[in-house]
Amino acid sequence: MHNNLIIRCKTVIRKSPAILYLLFISIGIVIVEYIVISEIVLIFFLLILLSIVLILYLVRKRALQIIIDLFLILSLLAASMFTFAIRDHCFIREEVWEEETEHFGMLLQNPIKEGRYKVFKLNMINKDTGSFSPFVTKVSIEKIDNRIEYGDVIRFSGKVQVPQDKRNPGTFNYRSFLKRNGIHFITYLKEENVDLIGHLRVNPFFSKLVIPVKEYCRKVLSKNLDDVHNSLLKGLTLGLRGSIPEEVKDIFSDAGVIHILAVSGLHVGIISLFLFVLFRSVHIPFNISIFLTCLLLVMYAFLTDLRPSVVRATIMFVFIMIGMLSQRRVVLLNIIAGSAIVILVLNPLDLFDPGFQLSYAATFAIVILANKIYDCFPKRMKDIRILRVFLILPLSVSIAAQLGTAPIVAFYFYKLPIIAPIANIAIVPLVSLSIPIGFLTVIGDIIHPVVSRILAGANWFLLHLIIKTSMYFSGFQRLLLWVRRPSLLFFALYYPILFTFFVLPLRKRIKFGIISSLVVLNIFIFNRTLKVFHPELIVSFLDVSQGDASIIEFPGREVCIVDGGRCSDYADYGKRVVVPFLRSKGIKSINTIIVTHPDVDHYGGLISVVENFKVGKLLINGSPKATFLYNKLLEKAENKGIPIYKVSSGDVIWIGEYPLYVLNPPGHRDLEFLSSNESSIVIKFGYGDVTFLFTGDFQNRIIELPSIFLQSTVLKFPHHGARLYDERGFLSAVHPRITTISVGRGNPFGHPVRENIQVLKHLGSQVYRTDTDGAITLTSDGKTVRTIRMIQ
Repeated sequence: MHNNLIIRCKTVIRKSPAILYLLFISIGIVIVEYIVISEIVLIFFLLILLSIVLILYLVRKRALQIIIDLFLILSLLAASMFTFAIRDHCFIREEVWEEETEHFGMLLQNPIKEGRYKVFKLNMINKDTGSFSPFVTKVSIEKIDNRIEYGDVIRFSGKVQVPQDKRNPGTFNYRSFLKRNGIHFITYLKEENVDLIGHLRVNPFFSKLVIPVKEYCRKVLSKNLDDVHNSLLKGLTLGLRGSIPEEVKDIFSDAGVIHILAVSGLHVGIISLFLFVLFRSVHIPFNISIFLTCLLLVMYAFLTDLRPSVVRATIMFVFIMIGMLSQRRVVLLNIIAGSAIVILVLNPLDLFDPGFQLSYAATFAIVILANKIYDCFPKRMKDIRILRVFLILPLSVSIAAQLGTAPIVAFYFYKLPIIAPIANIAIVPLVSLSIPIGFLTVIGDIIHPVVSRILAGANWFLLHLIIKTSMYFSGFQRLLLWVRRPSLLFFALYYPILFTFFVLPLRKRIKFGIISSLVVLNIFIFNRTLKVFHPELIVSFLDVSQGDASIIEFPGREVCIVDGGRCSDYADYGKRVVVPFLRSKGIKSINTIIVTHPDVDHYGGLISVVENFKVGKLLINGSPKATFLYNKLLEKAENKGIPIYKVSSGDVIWIGEYPLYVLNPPGHRDLEFLSSNESSIVIKFGYGDVTFLFTGDFQNRIIELPSIFLQSTVLKFPHHGARLYDERGFLSAVHPRITTISVGRGNPFGHPVRENIQVLKHLGSQVYRTDTDGAITLTSDGKTVRTIRMIQ
């Protein structure tokens, strides 16, 4: 079995050498991304490689082909590392741009709608020299003059800043996303702060062809369809997902068909088939039809801003068509790997793009596994043509794609829609009709607006059917598995086991499956056993800007949440930070939620938590000073059957076998005379020799806590580091070894105040702040405490 597998691998590599080259180029990019290596070191590395290859050639001249392959592979590795190091680690004078208030720049695209903003890319111009800088800024503005377009030069006033890096585990890395798209800075402006001062000559291919065609398509679709169906069709055809409602995206995601909104190989395949059939139907010769199809596909790639998935599919299609014309055998694996190499040469950072990873994982899996999965179906079913064409073949392709992308989907989205293969069989045919009709709607408008309206009406029905079908499949919540983020070990085991299983002959799969299952089971048991004999308490203080959100994970897998950040029209930190964090850790239920007091920066985000998780109980301080949003939280909890308890000083909260002692507020009758902050729930708990004190926004002004209960190893500082009534007395009583402060970056309140930091340093306390350190995670074995900062 082992020898047969090696022979198969050698055969695949010999026929598809681009796979090996792609592997080493990817390794080189990954090394440079995570290990800082200077260009000088890389040059020496390349010289050493050349020396080794030369010595091998002199010692063993007969192995010339092996030496050439080795030289090529090692050169690719070194070259990818060298190129990426120069492009990615170039010096950026970020502080210069942040200090200035007046800026100049040229629009690199027409403004497009993205949520409630109009956004566009801007090439910054040095106002002293008038030359273009190498930096691109993403501008977001709620309202803007529609006359501003590609090539216009504008003057604007506002703060241009570097995007925030990832500040919490499990959340979206916005800075990396922008970096992959060549964006270095962001700014948010008001219309009155933007002035049009001129226009520059730009690339005529974009200004005279690509952008006008794209704008015309957008205009025709907007004119003939309502907002929801129009935004969905623009997402399907042009990849413009910014205006699609979040509710619709969630429906597609839960049904496992969110990929249809990301223009990819599926869309290119549909469009290429549509174009080829259209040309042949008007009796255009075969060769010319192929040429025109390839030409328009390249144009379509530019319309979608050269997305990696579209470039990959376009390159594949063009090479396949060239192979057909030249009557040569096409090796799909070679073409797929070759297209990936082209994309990575143009932009190495695309390797870390989820769309790139999902696109190539699905494509490789379909090519390698689809036939193997098809062979698993009974011959009796395959003999029935209707079943074979409309069920078995599509299901084989869908299952292969799902198997190939499952770990990547779990890594980024923490869920696996088991219903996805069936949902795709129902929805993909509808999409295959909707996309061509969408482009025919645009062409129809050129003929006559009535033709366009008729076609748009037909497409409205298809789009409505797509949404309703997706809603139906998303309703199978039991088939939507929420999983924790897979580790690198999981990836290292999953793909070799998956592909080896299907590559092996049918009679050997059972034996291999049993052996693989035992290996995985042993790893799982070892991991569980390690946690049983080395239990740890994990406390995470999340960065929710100017607010509080803490997650306590006890060794028995019990989870307690203390506050959840702010919720407003602009930001829901529950949905943005707390929920993704919990999902990434595989947490499905929460034993206890504690709302320290009814200030929105403490409870607002908990509404999303209550909506998405099973909660054991909700604890509040019973303050009568409630707001509409606070009542909404309580109403959500009641509707889900979550018991709500009021706690006060002297109560003990049991979470599993661990007690949490309530030190504040006093009896409920006194709450109406206290400020919201002074009525905060203050809790203390311990794990072994390590104790924690959570204080909400308690400021020690009206009520002073007994000093005998305050001394703690870890203090969650009250009220984001604001001034206390007696900071020296309070902090001396607590005398924490570690202090965490949940505070917003650049907040207007001046938190934390300097006096508090000075007192803490005088006491020898290690101070960690979410505004400078991001999320702070404390891990304790009961004797010591280890600290991990999100931003090092």
